[in-house]
Amino acid sequence: MEDISRNKNTYIFGEYQLSSLTEQLSRSDEHIKLEPQLFNLLLLLVSHAGEIVDRQQIQDDVWAGRPVSDEAIRVAIKKLRDVFDDDAKAPTYIKTIPRKGYRWLAIVSIKNDTGDNNEAATPILSQKMLLPALGISALSVILLIFWSSIFPNAQNSNSSSENQAKVNVETLTSLPGSEIYADYHSATNKLAFLHRDTRNSPQQLYVKDLNSGLIQRLSWDKANYSDANWSQDGKRLAFNRLIDNRQSTHIAEFDPLGNVSQLVTLDNPNLTDKFILDWTYDQTGLLLGEARTPGKQHSIYQYLISSDRLSTVSTPNVTGHGDYFAKQSNDGLRIAILRDVGDQQVSLLVFEMATGNMLVNKVLPFRASKLAWQDNDKAIILSSFYGQSIRYIISTDFFGKYPTLPPNTLDIFNSCGERCYVLRQHNGNYLDIQETPLSALFKDDNNNENSLILDSGRLLKFSGAQDFPRYLMNYKPHADLTEQQLVYASQTNNTLLFKKFGEDNQVSTFGKLDVTDQLSALDVSPNTQKIAGVSGGRLFVIRTDASETKPRFLTSALERVTNPVWHADSRSVYLTSTAENTPSIILFNTLTRERETVITGFAAFRPCFGAPESAIGVDTQGMAWTLANVDGKWVKQRQLITIASDNPNRWQIISDTLYFSKIQGRESQLCRYSLDPESEQQEPECASTGQNRFRLNFDVHPSQKKVLLVESLSAQSDIIKMNW
Repeated sequence: MEDISRNKNTYIFGEYQLSSLTEQLSRSDEHIKLEPQLFNLLLLLVSHAGEIVDRQQIQDDVWAGRPVSDEAIRVAIKKLRDVFDDDAKAPTYIKTIPRKGYRWLAIVSIKNDTGDNNEAATPILSQKMLLPALGISALSVILLIFWSSIFPNAQNSNSSSENQAKVNVETLTSLPGSEIYADYHSATNKLAFLHRDTRNSPQQLYVKDLNSGLIQRLSWDKANYSDANWSQDGKRLAFNRLIDNRQSTHIAEFDPLGNVSQLVTLDNPNLTDKFILDWTYDQTGLLLGEARTPGKQHSIYQYLISSDRLSTVSTPNVTGHGDYFAKQSNDGLRIAILRDVGDQQVSLLVFEMATGNMLVNKVLPFRASKLAWQDNDKAIILSSFYGQSIRYIISTDFFGKYPTLPPNTLDIFNSCGERCYVLRQHNGNYLDIQETPLSALFKDDNNNENSLILDSGRLLKFSGAQDFPRYLMNYKPHADLTEQQLVYASQTNNTLLFKKFGEDNQVSTFGKLDVTDQLSALDVSPNTQKIAGVSGGRLFVIRTDASETKPRFLTSALERVTNPVWHADSRSVYLTSTAENTPSIILFNTLTRERETVITGFAAFRPCFGAPESAIGVDTQGMAWTLANVDGKWVKQRQLITIASDNPNRWQIISDTLYFSKIQGRESQLCRYSLDPESEQQEPECASTGQNRFRLNFDVHPSQKKVLLVESLSAQSDIIKMNW
């Protein structure tokens, strides 16, 4: 790594100048005041532009070798980002490289004491790496990430003006109820979309001619329709249909008047667990994803209609769930894929269709749910259900956030021009918390579906979206099992608020979090005084008796952790940390930040309350095991069952029962399984908790009489077009 001399040099990037001689940062004729430590940190990053600067190098150069905490470095980096108004999630200047360090992204020119002005060369990554089909070996991925991290490309000089551009919004659909999904065909100016009247109504298929304003309803049965995609010429529409948990794939052909002239059912049995992502460019086939299965790496598939042949397009080799979304470029030369690589990270990959060459492999700052190619194929638009969006510009290898989306918008379905998106907008009120008696879910011999069930259950309806409910219970011997307090997270505008529902039925706020730092898990300490959560891969803690405080982050941004579960002492938290593709359970002391390894090879861990030498672990395949502490070492005892998620808000142990949530077709379910070795139960007992629920977090009361569920509302939502 070539060192750039830091003596008597002025570093120029954009409109900024950084002088090592005068120790000043300036923009045009304006001097920007920096404290000495921040100046030295900025100089270190800028003078090593494009390289990863690790923690040790920062400690040596900025803190003169004195010990420094990860938090102190993080705070200093945040202060620098504030100077440049830089977004940590879509950075222009400083990028965090997880578990490695930080990298300066902007192109830097150097003016030395001789007056020469030499722009640093930017090597370009070769795109001639031929891969067999689109399968990627682990070594290839590692090499690609290595080279792309060393040689970043230029930033987009138009980012500032585009972010400040005025956004115009046009409502394309406004039916009562909820529009869920859409696909826009620009040549015909037609919109295919899915709509349901209420949460429990089936999703029906519609087409709107945006020239005339005419809306046609195509489906009229009790099935749920999904994944409608126009062919390139706009004459055919492919879609999935689900009824009685059986999925089928169909293609509708339209006459010149817009009426359905032919309906084809694709009878290949291998398509029953696949869903439509896109048409192939030549319109001879479909690109397909597959339903998620615990412990399986998923691929993208191509189905050729005339030959009835299904083939694999991608074969990921990662610790995560693999590939889940894909779109071909408009010219058919490339394919973009979203890949869950593990450790709560998603990558964007772009391949050349003819050769299989990998052109792009970029870790995204958030979990994208959709991608769309810009009409001219110069950029890829990525978005999430939570309103996050960025645009990847291919020629400059740069991520930009253009522009800021309007409130409560999500899932960009299509590009409708160079500065035009088709996306969804809702009213912001789409999740509530429902307390349900377990007797209403699980029927025994004396309690069938026709029996009278009368029991109370609270419905917490507030503005915004409520999620991650937890009973606020003091887990001590002889604890009061009538305790009814609870905590939950509530999203309002751009803030996630942590709230407590008290004994007096009053709601108070005790913490808040920037909504861009997506919350992935939440747990309450046994003494009820604190909550622990993971946001952006980092552990944080908030006291429940606080008042709208920001979380105290305890782990570094250089390390990603998951699945927090409190230890019985209310001081330490069990976490999952992954190194070299192998997860380990660690016990992290929130007071001293000391840690110790508990067991390796498991993705989640939960001790059994009242039995400190027993625990349940979930391995990387989703299999639950009983574990025992033998001579200070945790070992496997008994294999149980496969559960749908290792997230601690999706599974729980109460007494000798394992509870977990899953989804079957459109139906969400709560399941229970006896941990008693003498039990004859072979399969879990599962009960429906409703249709079309997409958030499956829950908490069973220690009395096992009630459960807190997240209710998905049929929020009023429309399909909109925005341009700027």
